Formats: sequence, structure tokens, C-alpha cells
Amino acid sequence: MVNAFRIVGIDDAIRDTIFKICAAILHLQNIKFKPTGEAGCTVEVDTPLKYACSLLSVDPNSMLKALTVKVYTVMNKVFESPLSPEQAADSRDALSKALYSNMFDWLVKKINDNSLASEYSSFIGLLDIFGFEKFEFNTFEQFCINFANEALQAHYNSYTFKKDKKECENEGIDVTEVSFKDNQPCLDMIQGSKSGILKILDDQSVFPQATDQKFFDMVAQTYKSHEYFVRPPLWKEDFAVKHYAAEVKYNTKDWLEKNKDVLRDDIIDVLAQSKLEFVAKTICPEKKDFTKKDKKPTTVTGSFKKQLIELLDLINSTSPHWIRTIKPHPAKKPGLFSNAEVVKQLSSSGVLETIRIRREGYSVRIPHEAFFKKFSIIIGEGSTTNIRESIQKIIDTLNLKKEHVQIGKTKVFLKSETYNMIELTRNKRLEKYIIKIQRVVRGFLGRCVARKLREELRIKKEKEEYERNKEIFERMLQDKQERERIEQEKREREERERREREEREREERERIERALAEKERLEREKREAKEMEKRKLEILKAKQKERMLELQKIEIDRAEKERLEKENKIKKELAWKKNERFFLKKS
Repeated sequence: MVNAFRIVGIDDAIRDTIFKICAAILHLQNIKFKPTGEAGCTVEVDTPLKYACSLLSVDPNSMLKALTVKVYTVMNKVFESPLSPEQAADSRDALSKALYSNMFDWLVKKINDNSLASEYSSFIGLLDIFGFEKFEFNTFEQFCINFANEALQAHYNSYTFKKDKKECENEGIDVTEVSFKDNQPCLDMIQGSKSGILKILDDQSVFPQATDQKFFDMVAQTYKSHEYFVRPPLWKEDFAVKHYAAEVKYNTKDWLEKNKDVLRDDIIDVLAQSKLEFVAKTICPEKKDFTKKDKKPTTVTGSFKKQLIELLDLINSTSPHWIRTIKPHPAKKPGLFSNAEVVKQLSSSGVLETIRIRREGYSVRIPHEAFFKKFSIIIGEGSTTNIRESIQKIIDTLNLKKEHVQIGKTKVFLKSETYNMIELTRNKRLEKYIIKIQRVVRGFLGRCVARKLREELRIKKEKEEYERNKEIFERMLQDKQERERIEQEKREREERERREREEREREERERIERALAEKERLEREKREAKEMEKRKLEILKAKQKERMLELQKIEIDRAEKERLEKENKIKKELAWKKNERFFLKKS
């Protein structure tokens, strides 16, 4: 299984989460509820709940409250209503079903997305559907299962009997009236769009005040005189339906609750808080909005009926083949066989009627061209321009009567024994041609053997001739090889000399190039030396000029300094004399 997940493109993390969800569903079904002292209930043992919540990565306390307490809003006010153990069990089952259904749908879509071609012209489909069920106690689930079987039986009748009769009428074939047990009235009673049992159930499921008893009373009143409906006066909540396979008694208790395909929002909120992203975002159901006008809640029977119609539409677009499974004995034990039980099943499923019609009618139908191509050997070379006349000629040749074979507009209709007789006649004619073909083939094979013997004799003579001339051939071959060796050596020697000559020329070119390069290098170095001497001389002259300028500047700075010193000295002397006169005058 692990390898299968990888093949369909599901990574290990999602695979492990899927395993956890399956295990969590099993643990959920182990949860049992018991009433508390007050109104409400709780779990008998909390271990299964903890295991399930751990696998789903949700809070067990929140899940317990969601399963045992109903939260609803009225006039923008939130109210809580404790649930009974039975109601809590229904919530648990609804959660399990939602988890499994969403996971299953996701898996199917994932596998189809990864394996289904974008376009296909044809396909082969296998439909394995649950069989007809009849137990001591039958309820809503058995009713849905038997409804599906009733619909498929109606399709079988239509495809096998009605379609067969219509084809004969279209082909202009005279056939006996086909009589079979038509279950269409029973199917109309169940799925009728105006007053069918499923329609009444869906209508009652959306009424807040509706009860199972009101639903039962309405169904009993509507179909009290129907030929496929049974309800004795003493039955208060049971009715029986005369299905194609058997009459089944159904108990209507809890049908309204089972038909409501709504998982409460508080349970969805708990799942949405899961730490597993796959559970919270992919598997967690979406909340359903019933606030919009004309938005009715989805029901189980509504979804079931829609899916069944889609399935039948798909089947009607194909060429179906039916496989009937028969229970050999009601006890379902090995080594037991009940003739009455088997005959009853064969009769109710239409197998016996199909065999009778096939035996009495024209069970073999072959297109004109195919019939003529296969059986034209009976009349030998016939006209292919008018195939119908040729087919009639084949029939006349075999003295076949109308009740054995008829020619339709596009097909030839034959009874099975007539077809076998024509096939036998064809085989006898083929035997004659087979003998002729065998004679021709044997002659051809003999000629082939003689031709092969002549060929072997010729090869033997050529081999002997070859042996006689073998020495000559070998000597000629040696001479040829020697000539080729000499020529090869000559070519190799010339090639070696050419390479040596080219090597010498290359070395001489390289020597001349090196000499020229050395000469150019010396001349370049000489020029560079002269340039270097010239630059050095220019640099020396520039330095001498700069030195002279610096000396001149120093001399000028020294003369300027001496001048300033003399001026300062003169100013000081003048100041001194002035101060001296001032003191003399003051004294």
C-alpha cells in the first residue's frame, strides 16, 4: 500500500496523515455515551476520544463539548443545548462519515488527476455496486441501497428488453411480444419528482416541526393503494416495498435525522483548529450557508439520487455488459445449494426472462456486409452490388424459413441454432477449399525442397572448386598484401621525410626569428639607454636650476631679514630717544 501511494503521487507526509484519519475514525466509533445526572450526556470512557483527538491533532475537551452539546444562534444570541446519548452518537457518526467521505473524495480526485489522460476517445469501466439487501430489521440505509439496485434493474430491463424490441421494430422484424417484469412503477413510487417517497422525505427533512411519524403517515396516505406499497393497519412506523427482487419491510425511525446531511458548525470549528494542515484545510468540511434565499439544506437522499442519475447517464452512454452474482444458499455456507433460492434470484433479476427471449427471439444479429463477407462461400461467386439479394440467395440455398432468419434493414436476424447450422455449412464448404489449399501448399513446399536441394548441390560444387583454387587465391592474396605493405612503408617513409623537412624549416625560421628579435632587443636597449642618459641630464639641469632658484630665494630672504632687522633697530633707537626726552622733560 505504501508503494501504491507513491505510485499515484502522494507524498509520505500526506500518506501518514491519511492513515491517522482512518485510525481516528475507528477510535471515534469506539466512543460510547451515557446520560449524566442532569440533561445531557458524556462519554463512558474517554480513552477512545483522546486517541482520536490525538490522531487528528485537535483538543479533546473541545471535541467532547462539540459532540455532546449543540450550539445554535437565535436573534444573534448563542444558546447551548445538551444532547442525549443517541443524539451524541448521531453527531459522532456524522463526523466519522464526513471525515471518511471527504478523504475518499480527495483520494479519488488525486488519483484521477495523476493518472487520467487529458483526452480519451474510449474507456473501459468496472462498476461494482452493493447488492440487494433484506434483513430482519431494515431501515434508511437498506432503503437507499435497494433504491440503487431498483434503478439499475430498470436500466437492465430497458437495455435488454425495451431496447431489443425497439431495434427489431426499427429493422422491420416480426417478433413475438416481449413480456417481462417491468419495475418502473416501483421506481417511480420511490423517486417520483412530485410525490415520491424520497421527495416526501426531503420535504419533511427541512421542516423544523416534522417528525418520523408525520413522514410515515404522509407516505402511507399517499401510497395506500399502490400495487408496490404494503402497510398493514397494525404497522405504526413500518411499511414494505415490493422490489423486483423481494418484498422488504422498512422501519422509518430516525429517517429524518439520518437524511440530514449537515455536520454542525461547532464540530467543523474544532476540526478547523487541527494542527495537521491536511485535516484543517483539505479534509475539514466546509460550513454550509442556509441564510440565502431558496438555499435548501443538502440531504443524503438528494445527494444519493443525484449521484445515481449521473451514474446512469454515464452507463447509458456506454455498451454495458452485466454480471449477475447469485447466492447459492441463504445460510451463506460452503457446500450448500438451494434450487428454489437460486431460481428465485434468477427470475427476479430477469436472467430467466432474458434466456427465454434470447431462445425464442433472434439472438444473433449481424450487419449485412459482415454476414455476406462471412457466408458468401456457401453460394460461391456472388454479386456484391446487391448484398441483400446475395444474402437472400444464401438463405434460399439453405432452405431457411422466416421463423429461423429474417433480413432487416441493416442487419440479418438469426436464431442461435440457425446461426450454428449456417456456421456448420460454412465449415463444410471451407473443408473442400482447405483440401485444395493443402494440395497447392504441399506442391509449393515440394518445389521449395527441390529448389533447396539444387542450391545445396551448387554450393557443394562451388566449395570443391574453391578448395582446388585455394592455394592460388592464397598466393594472390599474399602478393597483394606484400604490395600493400611496400606501398604502406613507402607512404610512411615519405611522410616521415616530409615531417623532418618541415621540422628543419620550422627550426630555421625560429632561429632567424630569434636573431631578428635579439637584434631588435639590442637596438631597443641602446635607444632606451640614450633616452635614459638624456632624461638624467635634463633632470640634473632641472635640479641645478631649482637649486640656484632656492639659493637666490634664500639670499633674497636673508637680505630682506637684514633690512627688517635694521628697520626694527632704528625704530627701537628712535623710541628710546623719544622716551629719554620724555623723561628728561618730566624731570
